[in-house]
Amino acid sequence: MTRKNEPVGYAVKTFTNKGFGGHAEMMAGFLPDGRIYNIIILQHRETPGLGTKMAEPYFSKQFMGKNPATFKLRVKKDGGQVDAITAATVSSRAYCDALQRAFDNIKSFADSTSVQK
Repeated sequence: MTRKNEPVGYAVKTFTNKGFGGHAEMMAGFLPDGRIYNIIILQHRETPGLGTKMAEPYFSKQFMGKNPATFKLRVKKDGGQVDAITAATVSSRAYCDALQRAFDNIKSFADSTSVQK
């Protein structure tokens, strides 16, 4: 999205096949500097009451305002900075995978002065 030919943000539909239930899709919004603005789960097949918690605001809140260029999109168990959902580490890893894909996508297409690499 642009305003007066300047980027004001990026919206990326992304996915992962690494969920406990397999394929999951989300929309991720980024600010021009690469910070995460919002995340919405579009589709998933995660376990009810466990992996489904990845669609709840309390989980996504930890990503808001973070820039994946400096914020490690991996669960803490894997050396990252993400608090995994209790008893749903696989779903948490999948969420991070999809979000990293989205960020990598905007890095590839955005002006290097707009998104930190």
